[in-house]
Amino acid sequence: MTQAARAAAEAKLVVERLASLSADTGMSVAELREMWLTETADRLERALAAASVGDLAEARRQVHSAAGSTGMCGADALATDLTAIENMAAAGKVDETSAVLAQALADFRLLTTILHRESA
Repeated sequence: MTQAARAAAEAKLVVERLASLSADTGMSVAELREMWLTETADRLERALAAASVGDLAEARRQVHSAAGSTGMCGADALATDLTAIENMAAAGKVDETSAVLAQALADFRLLTTILHRESA
């Protein structure tokens, strides 16, 4: 499956999960989506910055938080990738953590683009 196809499939799951969360929380789907996208982008960027200077403990902490909210919002494939990155960081794999984290951030940005396009 291509990166774009995976992101499109993931976006559909996110929209479904956010609709369910919206019903449970009383927040709109748009509010939930933007809160998740903003917080996750921030955490992944912080994680990548930390990993790039060898601070794997901080990278792991940021990725752990992002993985939890990502799974809760229905982006299960991305959440699985983030958990794998968390494990790489825990194992002290600096170069691998940075490289895979950079790809996860690119995947997340593609997912963000698709979600914004579909909500317009």
